Amino acid sequence: MKRAWALWLTAGMLLAGAAAGQEAAVAVTINGDNYSIDGTVIRQTSSSFFGDGVLRIAVVTCIEAHHKNVQAVAEKMKPAKPDLIVVAGDTYANDLTAVRPVYPSFDADAAEMEKALRPLAALGVPVLVIPGHMEIRPVYAEAFKRLQKKGCSNVLDLNGKVADFQGVNLVGLGGYHLREFKAASGKPMWVLPPEGFLLEKAQYEAAAASIRQLLPQGEPVVLVTHGPPRTDTSLDLVVGVGQAGDTALAELLKALPADGPPVINVHGHLHERGGESCTAFPAGPSWNAASVTLTKNPRAPNLLMVVVTPDGRVAAKYF
Repeated sequence: MKRAWALWLTAGMLLAGAAAGQEAAVAVTINGDNYSIDGTVIRQTSSSFFGDGVLRIAVVTCIEAHHKNVQAVAEKMKPAKPDLIVVAGDTYANDLTAVRPVYPSFDADAAEMEKALRPLAALGVPVLVIPGHMEIRPVYAEAFKRLQKKGCSNVLDLNGKVADFQGVNLVGLGGYHLREFKAASGKPMWVLPPEGFLLEKAQYEAAAASIRQLLPQGEPVVLVTHGPPRTDTSLDLVVGVGQAGDTALAELLKALPADGPPVINVHGHLHERGGESCTAFPAGPSWNAASVTLTKNPRAPNLLMVVVTPDGRVAAKYF
């Protein structure tokens, strides 16, 4: 976050908030750093990032009620000392999505989502979350309320929002682009649950606009989605089905400039493609963070660490 840009952005937010009658910004301190949450912008106002020379962003996805696994992943994170954590959807398992249920019967409710996120919250750094194709809106909203009431003020909803941090910016584009996913036979394999997060044109446009507004800062941007973009690589290939990625997301990434700061897409969803990447987009790669569950890909990594240097270079390491 560059100071001049932050002042301009703050002024714009204040005007928009006054016009819409929004509540005042909420201030929160996480791991010694100060943040202001105002509408759709989470802004870091003081920062200890880059204290050891780099910024580390731990990315996980598809917890899907595998609580022992997420606890193990949280333990795996500790030695790496992430500065922030990103959760790219499917925080709990929802049998409503499954045409032929493949999950044990879990309680797809706010308590389940809270339980999934608490091991990550316990690390004390910001935890930025988006929904995937399993979450439903009332459960998703209630889980954040429960976490706040229990002292987990470091767990923040990034969906449809911008995180304007020192040295890096993040944009959340949660949900999924299909109402149902069909097998090669044409029969549905799963469906988006009622009150789920279906991505529509306006949300892609808003995310693209947010990215372009952030680029003048000269800092890397991380676009967090649940599913992968459409490619002609193995990144979004489902055996027996074909390319399963999001065409609208791919078009968004293709339209970004190659001569600006890196724009990295991190996602999950396709468990079998955990740990894979695609470098076909001009502004930066798309990385599959792999799933906490390790379902369909038990030997894959289940943690992605994005490393940012002070001069804006970005690299990935899988664990």
